[in-house]
Amino acid sequence: MSEIKRLSVGLSLILIFLWGVAGVLEGSAKMLVALPVTIYLVLGLATASYQKLEPRQVEQEYRDKHQAMSLTLAGFSFTSLSLLIGFFKEEIKSAQPQPRGILFFFALSLAFFVASYLALRYRTKHLWFLVSDAAIDSGFWCILLGVWVFCNETLGLRSITPLFLTLLTAFLIYLLVHVFFMLAFAHRFVDSLKNGHS
Repeated sequence: MSEIKRLSVGLSLILIFLWGVAGVLEGSAKMLVALPVTIYLVLGLATASYQKLEPRQVEQEYRDKHQAMSLTLAGFSFTSLSLLIGFFKEEIKSAQPQPRGILFFFALSLAFFVASYLALRYRTKHLWFLVSDAAIDSGFWCILLGVWVFCNETLGLRSITPLFLTLLTAFLIYLLVHVFFMLAFAHRFVDSLKNGHS
């Protein structure tokens, strides 16, 4: 990877991290929703030559398990959303704003998990694996964000808000580390293919 490309990816990831910190400090969950998708977008652009390649058979078999996991997570989100709607039935009927945040984030996580499953049905390029990973990580992110927002808005639960803030921070750091490993792997893989053909 060229020095300019490496520098631009690094700067993009630093800006994304600062965006996350600003969102947490502002207490604005809406500011934070798109963080994982943006991180994966940077990864996809930086590894475009790898994303165009066809996956090997070993990767296809591994992704069968991944596809089943996406369905399980979608089922979990759907069940959680149903339970939350039942639990907040009176608040929803009286149009109170409190449950709106957690319901929105769980509905969003359901959409991301279903998107992950659908992306794995088209495994013709590595790009679909990237889309699936982005959707799964975004789904987890939305669940953590939803619980953080709910705890923040509920007076009796504010004492556990730091726990979910810590989990969000750890997850963001994990995503950034994952991107660096994927960048290195994708570029090594493409270079080995080029060297094999030369």
